[in-house]
Amino acid sequence: MSALERAIANPEPVPGLDAESPVAGLARRSVGGIEVLAQSVSAVAPAGAALTIPAIIAAVTGSASLLPMLVAAGVTLLVASTITQFSRRMAAPGGVSAYIARGLGSTAALIGGVAQLIGYGFVAMFALAGTVYTTLSLADFVAPSGVASDVATGGWAVTLMVLFGALALWILVRGIRRSARVTLVVEVVSVGAIALLTVAFLVVLWATDAPRMANRTFAVFDPTGIDGPELLVATALAMTALVGFESASTLGGEAKRPLLAIPRAIVWTVFVSAGLYLLTGYAQLAGGDAADLRGGDGFFPVDGLTAGLGMPWLGAVLELSIAASLFACLIASATAMTRVLFALSREGLLPRALGRTRRRSGTPVAAVALTMLLVTAVPAVSVLLGAQIWPTMQWLLLGAATGYLVAYFLACVAAPVFLWRIGESGWRSTLVAAAGAIAVVVILVAYLAVEWTGARAVAAWVIVGVLGVTVLLAAWRAAFALRHPRIRGVYDVPTIADVWGGRRGGA
Repeated sequence: MSALERAIANPEPVPGLDAESPVAGLARRSVGGIEVLAQSVSAVAPAGAALTIPAIIAAVTGSASLLPMLVAAGVTLLVASTITQFSRRMAAPGGVSAYIARGLGSTAALIGGVAQLIGYGFVAMFALAGTVYTTLSLADFVAPSGVASDVATGGWAVTLMVLFGALALWILVRGIRRSARVTLVVEVVSVGAIALLTVAFLVVLWATDAPRMANRTFAVFDPTGIDGPELLVATALAMTALVGFESASTLGGEAKRPLLAIPRAIVWTVFVSAGLYLLTGYAQLAGGDAADLRGGDGFFPVDGLTAGLGMPWLGAVLELSIAASLFACLIASATAMTRVLFALSREGLLPRALGRTRRRSGTPVAAVALTMLLVTAVPAVSVLLGAQIWPTMQWLLLGAATGYLVAYFLACVAAPVFLWRIGESGWRSTLVAAAGAIAVVVILVAYLAVEWTGARAVAAWVIVGVLGVTVLLAAWRAAFALRHPRIRGVYDVPTIADVWGGRRGGA
């Protein structure tokens, strides 16, 4: 008998294991690395962001410059590198809130958890509203009727919201493997289509007028084309196109090899999203004057650009890609939100029903139902009260960006403390985390300062008010810590069934 055969026949006892993981009930180790990547990429919704944010930046700064997008990509990479310090060491369905708990404790984790729920929830609402808007716009393209330009009446818009919300609910209840595959297929098709069409678009532009494109390229990459305050505000707006990259961390209890797959997904999502973002941003900014981009108030400023070049069909294909990407974003963001609700329920902060899962699929059904109810109701009620979809999407995006940035800041502050506590701190990781924290807080303050004086001031005050109440609640909980559950940062651990020779704790 060989040594291997002897080890299999009489395994060495491994004591100290439990029979059940703290996240038991989820479909553990069922989602592959590619599907984990699709979760984060879909939550970012690169197709929709890449085709809209550059025009918004041009409208704010008055110039066509890629510099804010480059700076935003750099800041996002700093934050992503910091968050992977946690995801390499723990597989937590609570994601960033669990990481914050392990570094800064329960009080900060409560604030981060609420900020995280605001981020995921508002992006899911934004994605649902955007899916409806693109559908109405495509309907106008096929059979012009003006329905998309008069969405304040609410009839078609609310009906489509309910239908898309019900479809997303059905996909989510079916289980993480099915929903992950849906987002994977949809996102690959939409991102691939936009990348190919953008490259073709640039080839046509360069072939048509190479000297003009050379001049425009120089202007787009000229760092002197935008001043300091404008750069700060534009970077804050550009950052909103990349938030959500960390949502793969909420699949910590369900991913195969989570300590390897999740960090890779987080970093690669930043590269994929930022790459598409910069490519399409360059195509829009170099392909048309800033004034052309600023001229449209709608969701698709590229429509006028493609129509002006005699390619209106290209605008329709891009809109279809945006619709697909936003629906995938809806599923991915709702998935992340349900896992955070699940984790907070297991911590004892939310009702136990939210922490229960469906035996067959491992889905936290109550958390999914609550998530989709909120995600569908908020934009639908807004439209029924007379708001148009595009303004509604703008204040939803404001709320999402604020929630994400607060959570990112706390995670960057928590990382060096966490690494120091486990004896693995280093000057490089500390420097990256500090740079990320400073950059994020500056961007957040600049973003809110602009919004407080703009058309979405009420939304800004509401979001800040919610976070302020959360801070007061966290302080109150800290004062009575012995009487209330604490957020410990629940995460998946090996069980007896996972280890050859596993034994119950202490045996």
